[in-house]
Amino acid sequence: MTAMFRDYATLADIYRAIEQDKTLAPDARRRMLSDIRTFGRWIDAPLEAICCNGGWFRRTTKNLHHARLGVTRGRFNNVMSTVRRAVQQASGRREHAAAPTPIPECWQAAISMVDGTWMKGRVAQLARFCADAGLGPDDVDASTFDAFVAAKACGDRRVSADPKTAVGKIRDAWNRAATAVPEWPYTPVAKPPPVRQVCVPLPPKMEAEWEQFAAAEGNRRTHLHASRGDLRRRYLVEDPDAESPETADDLKPLQGSTLNKLKEALQQTVSAVIALEPEDSAHLSLTTAASPYGADVLLEWLEARGIEPSERQITYCKSLKSIRKRLGLLTGFDEKEFSRIIADFQDETGVQTGRMTAANRRRLAQFNDRRVLQTFFAWPYRQFEDLERSRRAGRPVTKAKARLAEVAIAHLILCTLPVRSQNLKAIDLDRHIIMPVKRNGPGVLYFDGREVKNKRAIMAELNPEKMALLKAYIRHYRPVLVGNKDNRFLFGGRTNRSPLASLPRRLTRTVWRLLGLEVTAHFYRHLMSTILFRSSPRDYRTVQGLLGHARGSESTEMDAEFEVEYAARELHRAIEEIDARAARKRTRRSR
Repeated sequence: MTAMFRDYATLADIYRAIEQDKTLAPDARRRMLSDIRTFGRWIDAPLEAICCNGGWFRRTTKNLHHARLGVTRGRFNNVMSTVRRAVQQASGRREHAAAPTPIPECWQAAISMVDGTWMKGRVAQLARFCADAGLGPDDVDASTFDAFVAAKACGDRRVSADPKTAVGKIRDAWNRAATAVPEWPYTPVAKPPPVRQVCVPLPPKMEAEWEQFAAAEGNRRTHLHASRGDLRRRYLVEDPDAESPETADDLKPLQGSTLNKLKEALQQTVSAVIALEPEDSAHLSLTTAASPYGADVLLEWLEARGIEPSERQITYCKSLKSIRKRLGLLTGFDEKEFSRIIADFQDETGVQTGRMTAANRRRLAQFNDRRVLQTFFAWPYRQFEDLERSRRAGRPVTKAKARLAEVAIAHLILCTLPVRSQNLKAIDLDRHIIMPVKRNGPGVLYFDGREVKNKRAIMAELNPEKMALLKAYIRHYRPVLVGNKDNRFLFGGRTNRSPLASLPRRLTRTVWRLLGLEVTAHFYRHLMSTILFRSSPRDYRTVQGLLGHARGSESTEMDAEFEVEYAARELHRAIEEIDARAARKRTRRSR
């Protein structure tokens, strides 16, 4: 392919130019033309509508995946490489007349110190960029990588991976060299901190009030346990007719995680008052922040910052209401005001509580095709077939293979019993998995009610096929990852007594890489409940038992997501019956 392609605006222009280019070998020309036509079929667009613009190309191909297209990864990479070269030529990224800047000796010395293909190649990319900018290895800092990102994303000519991701990998290689090369004389560069919500700490006065509030909740938990002990003694030892001790109040004590969420709502409210009502910030206290006034200012501030409306804003308002109620200050007027604020927010934004988010609806749409569901459920079995075939052939079980087996088992468990992420990570071999009595019998996955969010025990049977995969993982792959017999977690972490905190993230990335499906660990709960609702509509009790919901209303709210779909399916079935009757009548008349 020559530099003349940069004069063309669409892929159809490049296609015609390749047909007329006599400098290409016949086989190469035929292969390139075939790859361009294949790409057009993949994105379901004519070649005349495919722009030779890097930004458009990057956005269009972002969600393409070989598993979704039904081709191998090698075929997918070959086609994308051909089309990418064509678009890069058309975008003018390659100027054959301009010679590359020679790499200075200082950078050549740094590259020669690095071992490993991937590290050496990425350090070499950094060396070329710094050579163009006149920078040496001693000048590399955080601003260098920021400028590298800006240079890669400059204009609409970039058609490869996301520039931030690409430069992030180069930064990782630079930092890895600083730890792996003993004589590496250059300074590593820290990763930029993650972007978090703007949130100020509580003022000293409110912090003291919050500490008193948290201490009161701790005393309430202690008093609750003491009153339960008094109740047992009263019925087992003392006189049952004696007067029972009085409790602190009728509210259940809060756990530590819930207290953290309440404090987050307070911090957001303080930030809102300081930003929108600075004259009121000097008189701010716990009682004024946890009030309808605080909720109103908080919603206004989040809207002014451009935060997308979601159920989180409603949760903040409910948290402020809960604090006010536990302080004993919630009046009937306050309760009406909180309800009005939440109702107005829902009317203006359309956000409803207990419903799926737009992202989860988009993820759910991937599984409308039954073939996708079959591939999704069969994946761990196929993955273990490949892993076991490799192991039995005498190849070593590497850490990468063990990670694949780990994610496949997590996927298998979530498809059997869609537990929450914290329960998935904390599965203990002794407490949660009941091994079969007979050799090839079924096992049981069990969670006690004290370990589940809704305090309801949940369990599911693991059939012999699933138990076979689980035993193979525990015997051959888990020791590679854990390596310590004291760690009894199924998905063990680095220390002796910790679970693998990164398991949900690994699951998301692996399923996307191998299957081309966008999922999260919590999304499995939505997917399994959807499958149940579609097979037996309005069967609330079954879904309630599967998800461990303490209240039937939660399952009822989830069913509202599928009311329109269920009605549309029934309408489609009724229309098909009418069409079938009309077709039978036409057949009889023709006879």
